[in-house]
Amino acid sequence: MNILIIGEKYFAQKIKNSLEKFDKNNKYYFTNTYKNPLGIIKYFFLLLKSNLLISIKGYIRKKNEIEIAFLFRKKIIFFWIGSDVLDAIKVFNINRISKKYIEKPYHFCEVEWIRDELKKVGVEAKILNFVSIKMPKIFLKNDYVNLGQGQNIDSLITKSYDLLNKAYCENKTHFIILSYINKNRPEFYGLTKIINIASDLTNFEKQNNSKVKIKFIITGITENETIRYYKKNNKLINIPENIFFKGYINSMEQEYLNSHLFLRLIEHDGLSTSVLEALSYGKHIIYTYNFPYIYGVKEIDPIKEKIIELYHKFLNNELKANIEGIKFVLSNYIEDITNKKILEIIKKIT
Repeated sequence: MNILIIGEKYFAQKIKNSLEKFDKNNKYYFTNTYKNPLGIIKYFFLLLKSNLLISIKGYIRKKNEIEIAFLFRKKIIFFWIGSDVLDAIKVFNINRISKKYIEKPYHFCEVEWIRDELKKVGVEAKILNFVSIKMPKIFLKNDYVNLGQGQNIDSLITKSYDLLNKAYCENKTHFIILSYINKNRPEFYGLTKIINIASDLTNFEKQNNSKVKIKFIITGITENETIRYYKKNNKLINIPENIFFKGYINSMEQEYLNSHLFLRLIEHDGLSTSVLEALSYGKHIIYTYNFPYIYGVKEIDPIKEKIIELYHKFLNNELKANIEGIKFVLSNYIEDITNKKILEIIKKIT
């Protein structure tokens, strides 16, 4: 069977490559159709020979690529990822929806909050874990075999326990808070919030004469890019001395291992890959949404209170790696596990 995958480029390519390695019985194709005439031509010919179209982006109004799939009576899956839901809400509010986009495709999303938002625009989506992460390298070093072949998760964690807890036991000069900010949409990703929180916590340290400093590590954007962004938007911002920008980092493993807390303060999200990765390394997490084994907090004051609470636990040697979070991610979001679930859905649909 031939399966064509389109949509958000990063996730579509990632899912295509992952399924291709996992499933040797079907053929998977990807083409980028966004502002890409050659990609559209390629899409047309690939669609003709495909049994199923998977779009890693959902729609409720006319989209040329999907119209062609309807014309050729192709079965279609929409995987809703987050930003597309915001687009759908706008379309719904101006009454520009096309009912066939709601009724004909099979709709899936990853989390309850996206499912609830989709219900409000008339889309009934089922929850399916389709975005995955690779097994963290610290576990690969311990004679790791495929979890689906019987590898015991508790055994993996036990072998790596000292490394997972190293930051909590040995690094007592700083309490390190890690975050990722997309350089093209820093405010949407919560950078202003983080800067304000960091500034307030600097004052907290001074008032309490704290010897262990709170340190913010920001990846994905540099300090110069941050300054340029705020200047371009005519906004004044003072970057406190406890924020350190690292820009783009190819491998985040060492950042996860060295940190104690991960912040994801985005305005709107599907299920974040960075949250799953941070959990897989045993990090404690403050997130805009409620999710298993993390702290779902949105407002600045409660966020600061939670950071200070965890900071005191760290000082008192009460903060250890988030082992339950690791177990949850390894049980549900490692590539082979999500691929198996996606393949089960594909078989049912086709």
